[in-house]
Formats: sequence, C-alpha cells, structure tokens
Amino acid sequence: AVYVIDEKERLVGIITMQDILKKISIDFSSMASIYSESNSFGYKIASSRNKNTARDLMDPEIYYVLDIDPIEKAFNLLFSNKAGEIPVVDKNERLIGDLNIIELLILWHQNYIREGAV
Repeated sequence: AVYVIDEKERLVGIITMQDILKKISIDFSSMASIYSESNSFGYKIASSRNKNTARDLMDPEIYYVLDIDPIEKAFNLLFSNKAGEIPVVDKNERLIGDLNIIELLILWHQNYIREGAV
C-alpha cells in the first residue's frame, strides 16, 4: 500500500494495488487480454500516466492504529480490511510507520513470552 499524507504529514488516504488496477481497468479475467499489444499492463499504466493524482486513486476511508493502541486492535483492523499492512499514526494522525502481519505476530509473541504465558 501507499499512504497519502497532507502537508502536515497527516494520513488522508491509502492507495492499494487493487485501487490502481481498478482505476486503469485491467481485466484479469482473460489472461490473453493482458498479453495483447494494446491491452498490456505496461500500456495501461503508461497511457494513464499524468491523468490521475494520488487523490484520484486513494481510498479516503482510512483505517489505522495509534502508536499506543494494543496489538489486538491492529490485528482486528488488518483482518477486517483484508489488508497486507496497517498504517500507524501518532496522536495528531501523522503517519509514523506501518505494521504487517509478520511484525504483528512477532510483537504478539514477545508480549506473550513477557507475560510468562510460555
């Protein structure tokens, strides 16, 4: 995912590969259409250049966790949004990073061990 921020570095949108593919209207139902000269992936991307801004592509329905939120909240948002990663923001909603499922599992495991559950 690509995160879109405003001039104050606040998270305002997310662009996923699905958003990009939808915008350039690639039809993956027929693999032949991908490989034909006029419908190639590269052609679609090149022909859509300079026509779209980040705002055009982004999903303004953003989901994120605060840097102080519990790991469980990050897991829930990650799975409910079927996302590969989740943005992390500070209390002013400024983007400070992201977490993927592997990083969340590592954090969960470290907390699990620290609490003496293993």
